[in-house]
Amino acid sequence: SRSLDNRALNAVSLNPVNNRGNVYNNKGEYDRAIADFNQVIQLNPKLAEAFINRGNAYSDKGEYDRAIADFNQVIQLNPKLAEAFYNRGLAYERKGDKIKAIESYRQALALAQNPQVKEFAQRKLKELEAN
Repeated sequence: SRSLDNRALNAVSLNPVNNRGNVYNNKGEYDRAIADFNQVIQLNPKLAEAFINRGNAYSDKGEYDRAIADFNQVIQLNPKLAEAFYNRGLAYERKGDKIKAIESYRQALALAQNPQVKEFAQRKLKELEAN
């Protein structure tokens, strides 16, 4: 199950370091990706996209608490961003916290404008609530 990232959902960032971080992340080079996202966040600590990207890299790397912290930061910056709730749900689910995962997926579903986010959140809720 893939994390939702802003490339699929919003215009691609014009920040080349951010884009390079996404390339590293897609290649599984998580530490290099995280280093790039750290640089972007230092330059612009209010850029939700960079926190989502870094959170995805942490989640893919298996560092779920750090991923969750990044998604929480995104939610503080933009409390209506369904993708952040969805990705946080994924991180909670991978960490084994089913209750918090369900809660995050429900929030994602409630906020989702994007049909892809809505569909993914519904699928996840169905899976988790069936078990």
